[in-house]
Amino acid sequence: RNELAVAQRVYDSLKAQYAQVSRRALSDPRSKRYLSETAGRIKEQETKILYFEELIKRMNISAPMRGSVIIDDPSSWEGRPVNLGEKIMNLANQKLVEVEAWLSVADAIDLPQGTSIRVYLNSNPLVPVDAVLRTFSYEAQSRPEGNYAHRITGEIVDRKRLPRLGLRGTARLEGRRVLLAYWLFRRPISALRQFIGF
Repeated sequence: RNELAVAQRVYDSLKAQYAQVSRRALSDPRSKRYLSETAGRIKEQETKILYFEELIKRMNISAPMRGSVIIDDPSSWEGRPVNLGEKIMNLANQKLVEVEAWLSVADAIDLPQGTSIRVYLNSNPLVPVDAVLRTFSYEAQSRPEGNYAHRITGEIVDRKRLPRLGLRGTARLEGRRVLLAYWLFRRPISALRQFIGF
């Protein structure tokens, strides 16, 4: 933007200079040779201005919808060049808030779409947020904590009481009902099977 402002000032100065030289050229034939030189510099400056305006157009980022921009650390982007395709921010629509939960591989059970999810937010643990399971990732992903987990997303049931973006908490998922013995011995049997190798 600064370079565009400088180019615009130089352009205005050249236009004023051209007007002076053209008035002088009427009475002084030697000034005529400066006239074409100044006209060439004006054309060059116009090209620079168009170039800088095009760069500024490319710097503006437009989104397909209204929402809140989420940037992890805005100060880390100051003065840093951006590579093509590099993710710099997220756009979140407050009306489309959803639940994101991570289910460890050891706890992964069959959960069909529509399974109820109850979220207890750290900021308000006494008022749970109810949601229904929308997606359950097929492959487990590495987490920053060092474990692997499946990503789960859920749609919030009460659209009138949407929580604020970025809140954290604990999610409780309810699978199908099973016998108490199965529930108690599922993990030990699974660990034994992995240890023995069958």
